[in-house]
Amino acid sequence: AVIGTAQWLALRLRGVGPRWVIHTAVGVTAGSAIAAVLTGAATTVSALAFTGLLTGAAVGATQATMLGRSNRIAAAWIALVSISWTLGWLITASVIVDAERGYITFGVSGALLVTVATGLALRWVLAVGRDGEPVGTPRSRPVAAVRR
Repeated sequence: AVIGTAQWLALRLRGVGPRWVIHTAVGVTAGSAIAAVLTGAATTVSALAFTGLLTGAAVGATQATMLGRSNRIAAAWIALVSISWTLGWLITASVIVDAERGYITFGVSGALLVTVATGLALRWVLAVGRDGEPVGTPRSRPVAAVRR
């Protein structure tokens, strides 16, 4: 919920509604729970990376439903969030000294990468209209035949 709230506060002026918070919380909860079951809540580097992959995919999938863009953009968003969360855990795993405490998400070191990667991607995604055209771009109109 905290991650979703922070993202929503940054995105609300770009048309993202408050349901973003709920979708993000559901994605984190579902992805983390599935990852914990599949990894036995292990804290090895590979288990943490797998946790990031699954949780990121779940977060990306739930958030993609809020973006209202094409299937291609939704799939790209899911892939980006999944990869960035995996890298967030890999970065955190290389600097964290007490991963065995079972943190639910990566630390500040990984969060920096995830925030920059997803923030830049969202800036682009939200600038692209639902039809794939950049927002604010005048549509080409057929030129009327000139009468003489």
